[in-house]
Amino acid sequence: LPENEERFLDTPGEALLKHIEMDLNPVKSYKLVVLKILLDLPGTAWEVEKIAREFRDYFIAHPENLYDYEEMARAVDPGVFPLSRIAAKLKSMPLNFLSNTEKDPFILDRGIGLFRLKEEFLPFWNDAAFRELLRERVEFTLLRYFQRHRRTSDRKRDL
Repeated sequence: LPENEERFLDTPGEALLKHIEMDLNPVKSYKLVVLKILLDLPGTAWEVEKIAREFRDYFIAHPENLYDYEEMARAVDPGVFPLSRIAAKLKSMPLNFLSNTEKDPFILDRGIGLFRLKEEFLPFWNDAAFRELLRERVEFTLLRYFQRHRRTSDRKRDL
C-alpha cells in the first residue's frame, strides 16, 4: 500500500474505504451521487433538503446520466423537479441504505431531516488525505457504474 493509505489500516477509516469499494453494489447511482455530494459539502451533518438540491443539480449538470433517475428524466423540466419528491426519494433509497445497519457510516434522522456521519468516522472524514482517497473511490465507482449501465442499456436497445 502507498504510505498515505497505510496509516488508515485497522481503523474505522479503512472500514469506510472498504465499504465504498466492496459493499455498495449499486443498482442505481443514487448512493454514489450522494457520497460525491457529501464530499463536496462542508461539515459532517447535512440537511436532507440540501442534499436533495445538490442531487438535482448533479443530474442537471450531467444530462447524460439523467436516465438513471427515471422520475426526474420524465419531467417536462427536470430543473424544476420538486425538491420535496427528491428528498422523499433520497430518504427511502440511498440515505436509508447508507445508514440502516450497524456497520454503515451514516445515521439518518428522519424526524429532523438530517443525515450525519457516525462519530467514529469524524476524524477520518476531516482528514484531507483520507477524503481524497474516499473521493477517488467514489468517483471511480460512479464512473464504472455508468459505463456498465450504458453498455447494458445499449445491448438491450440493440436486441
